Amino acid sequence: MQKNKKIIMACTHHLNSSYKVGSHHIYSFLKKNNYDVLYISAPLTPFHLLRSSNPDIKVRWALKAKSNLELVPFSLVAPDATFPLNSKLVLNYWLKTNFGSLKQTLKQLDFIDVDAIYVDNIFYHGLLDLIRPQKILFRVMDFHPGFPGWEGKVEGIASKIARKADVTFYTATGLLPYIEGLGAKKAEYLPNGIDLSLFNIMEQDKVTLTIPFSDSKSPKVVYVGSLDKWMDWSLIERMAKVLPNFIFDFYGPITNVHIPDQVKGLNNLTFKGVIKHSELPTLFRAYDIGIIPFDTINYKALVENINPLKLYEYMAAGLPVVSMHWPEIENIHSKIHLAESAEQFIHQLKSVADNLNNNEEKKSYVPASKEWNFILQKLLNELTD
Repeated sequence: MQKNKKIIMACTHHLNSSYKVGSHHIYSFLKKNNYDVLYISAPLTPFHLLRSSNPDIKVRWALKAKSNLELVPFSLVAPDATFPLNSKLVLNYWLKTNFGSLKQTLKQLDFIDVDAIYVDNIFYHGLLDLIRPQKILFRVMDFHPGFPGWEGKVEGIASKIARKADVTFYTATGLLPYIEGLGAKKAEYLPNGIDLSLFNIMEQDKVTLTIPFSDSKSPKVVYVGSLDKWMDWSLIERMAKVLPNFIFDFYGPITNVHIPDQVKGLNNLTFKGVIKHSELPTLFRAYDIGIIPFDTINYKALVENINPLKLYEYMAAGLPVVSMHWPEIENIHSKIHLAESAEQFIHQLKSVADNLNNNEEKKSYVPASKEWNFILQKLLNELTD
């Protein structure tokens, strides 16, 4: 009987995260294609003990105790966007501070000689020195130096991976010059996708959600995703004030950002917390419009290289989408309502709300070519060549 091929995935978000990203879809795809996958997520450190009440960190500690699910390293330090954890010393050597030998753990799990390693967390560049993979796959989803705290600090480790990788995948067309600058041997476009099967069961009501609205006639607007620094909080405040008859609900983890008090205090805007990915189809049925209010001015370099998963999810649910404009999102689908300014964004919201009875606006408009199973054939081909 032929043994399954082995692959290590070095990623950021743990597998039980309610915030589902491309890495999770790739993991599921590889498992379906009979790969034995060792999934390594972001490390824990003693600093995380200070935040042990955080639900997400609780899950990560639980996962660490069950290495058969995934590997969660425990290190003295780990990279972070604040000094000194963003110093080159930490970036290059943090893996050596792991409590217990990571190489020995990989050896015990029989994941030293592997068919491949897939890396999308650049801080795991040191793993390449611990194992003997037949192939190295590198996936770049963002312009790394565009993240606050990382400019001029991460290009070296990203380049180390790109130069060793057999192929470097990039999710947004605007990332190609960055990839080429890293010295990648081979670059392939591999955008984000959508699990259409999840949204095809919308009518079955497999998940029951109660979403109370005081006024069912009000246009209901939703955002789902990370609430981070690249959100345009000025735009968000303005649209809620200018459109007091609209309901604005935001779902997702609040990370690395202080939400302005004037935004928190708006009566028609609510932060709902994290929602499970499996609940999205039912959730979206309660809303009229999906939005992407990113800050395309102050975080231009970062945002312009984002291929947003949430866009595909809105589209699959049949939600009309209003988004700030950047080239990558324009190339995805012509039916997206794009804005160059706060004024245009608010105008687009009004325009879409006035046409909510248009059945064409509420139809799913994701082609089969955006399905993960279709997109990831390219990755599978690289592994089997």
